Amino acid sequence: MKNKNHNIRFNMEKGDECKAWELLHSPKVRQMFKSQNRFVIEAVNDYYDRCVAKINDPYLETREKENAFAERIVETVEKKVMSNLPALFGSPVSSVFLRR
Repeated sequence: MKNKNHNIRFNMEKGDECKAWELLHSPKVRQMFKSQNRFVIEAVNDYYDRCVAKINDPYLETREKENAFAERIVETVEKKVMSNLPALFGSPVSSVFLRR
């Protein structure tokens, strides 16, 4: 098997390239990925797949945002309900159910 090499230049005077350099060398990338090489490979593949998916389905991003928003609402309601359970069990309504 033959390895191939491709060099990438980062112009540190350009904000997006500087950010990319910092992300590539961040502690989080070191924790989450086996190597910087693995990170770049996964990033390129994921970006390409996402671009193709958006071309095939122009509403993909909108639906993803809507689904994420709905999920946050559900999580918030669940937390609120769970945090109010002790008060609910201590209320007169719950004593009716406990007598049965």
